Amino acid sequence: MYFFKLKKNNLTGFKNLLGLFSVFLKRFLMKLLA
Repeated sequence: MYFFKLKKNNLTGFKNLLGLFSVFLKRFLMKLLA
């Protein structure tokens, strides 16, 4: 049960990191194209 919870938390953290990276990538592209 603990392992499953830990795995779920890791997945959420990964999604947050991916979202942050996506925003950073978009800003970088906007600067590049501007």
